[in-house]
Amino acid sequence: MTNTRRRTLLGQLGKDTRGVELVELVLVLPVLLTVVFGLLEFGSVFDRQHVVSGLSREAANIASRGASLDSVVQITITNGSSIGIGPVGAVIASQIDVISGIPQVVSQRMGGGLTVPSKVGLPGAQATPFVGNGLSNGKSYYVVEIFLPYQPFTPLRALIAPVIPDTLYDRTIF
Repeated sequence: MTNTRRRTLLGQLGKDTRGVELVELVLVLPVLLTVVFGLLEFGSVFDRQHVVSGLSREAANIASRGASLDSVVQITITNGSSIGIGPVGAVIASQIDVISGIPQVVSQRMGGGLTVPSKVGLPGAQATPFVGNGLSNGKSYYVVEIFLPYQPFTPLRALIAPVIPDTLYDRTIF
């Protein structure tokens, strides 16, 4: 083989790019899909958390205006039907009275398909999260807690499990 012929063959090998795009796609596609699925999943979590936060704020406001705790729970479940609070979540409405500077849970109502303990406390017990928070003595406060289990819908469960909680939670006090 002559020297000229060898240079021509080597030159053609360096310029043949058939299949390069496919190799690049195979290398980039998993990363791209992970980013897209991650954006969808985190967007969904933020949306649900925003709805849960708004519902708890609205419910506590309704309770502070004199509605019964039972009706507050029912209204919240009805208003949260778009995210399934009724069948899979929980709503807990509590009345807290500050007696001798100590917040105590006086009354509490729960609704929804999930059975969870209140993070505020049980009726007749001290409302531990609110001790020392500057609540006025002799006043009544209303707390609404919402629990909503979250199941990832993308195939990223293993990657997002440490970051996204199993149950979304929010509480508001009025």
